[in-house]
Amino acid sequence: AEVIVVEKMPAIGGNTIRAAGAFNCADPERQSKQGIEDSPEKHMQQTLEGGDNVADPELVRTLTFNALDSLHWLESHGMKFQDKISQTAGSLWPRSHAPVEAGGYIKTLKAACDKLDIKILVDTKATELVTNDEGRVVGVKCEDKDKKAVEFKAKKAVIMATGGFGANIEMCMKYDSKLSKDVKTTNHPG
Repeated sequence: AEVIVVEKMPAIGGNTIRAAGAFNCADPERQSKQGIEDSPEKHMQQTLEGGDNVADPELVRTLTFNALDSLHWLESHGMKFQDKISQTAGSLWPRSHAPVEAGGYIKTLKAACDKLDIKILVDTKATELVTNDEGRVVGVKCEDKDKKAVEFKAKKAVIMATGGFGANIEMCMKYDSKLSKDVKTTNHPG
């Protein structure tokens, strides 16, 4: 695929570059060395229970049954994880993989983009999705740091990976009426 990544901030990474970066997955090779028995089934069950059983079970299955393959994919691109499995706050089982290096995810993914010749445009804000007559998204309109309009047409797909909105207090208040403008966040400003 020919890919272009559009990033509104002046640097890539968002919250991922700030996060401790625990990667949760059942990993028989590493976990068995510590006497930890685990499985994608347990990961799925605990993920559902940890979310008060309101998540879509099929989506949780996709996440938990593909997590180890995702970890291996990251490792195939040079990501390094510590051998010791831990249990992060809020988790129900020790299956957390800690990166060896802070910022390792972004460094790894940036190196993969460079290797695959994927262009990353920073300081470029997506402003509108372009649709065809059938309503299918076929492109995106953007604005660069100088407010110059830029448009990209998609040959196959537009993938939106916008991250969260934890730093947008107004939007947080919209979805949680208990919050007020006094709420603080550790989220990236993007």
